[in-house]
Amino acid sequence: MRRRFQPFIQPDSRLNRQHEGTGLGLALVRRLAELHGGSVTVESELGQDSRFTIALPYTSREMMAQPDYQDTPIIAVTALAMPGDREQCLAAGVNEYLTKPVRLKGLVETMQRLLKSASIETVT
Repeated sequence: MRRRFQPFIQPDSRLNRQHEGTGLGLALVRRLAELHGGSVTVESELGQDSRFTIALPYTSREMMAQPDYQDTPIIAVTALAMPGDREQCLAAGVNEYLTKPVRLKGLVETMQRLLKSASIETVT
């Protein structure tokens, strides 16, 4: 179970032949959850689907909305590339939507454009 959250690990070698990927997804999800003061747990039985739970601390709006960050742009970087996925992400509040694989140059250009339009100072 612990190996599922290690970078570059895919739990079933048979999947490696069927599906490409770096095995970074769960490691990134866990790290992001931890950065926000939360955690990720998994329940799994051999031969059954796994259930992942992300727990994040809740802060009411009255305690939030930190003015220094309210205009920080959000970029969705996702494998969701079906019709309607872009619209769903934008409706959820992201400023830009990029699908994998992402070119580093394109990501940097998008970040610079969004930061400039948000009047946020860029750090190089």
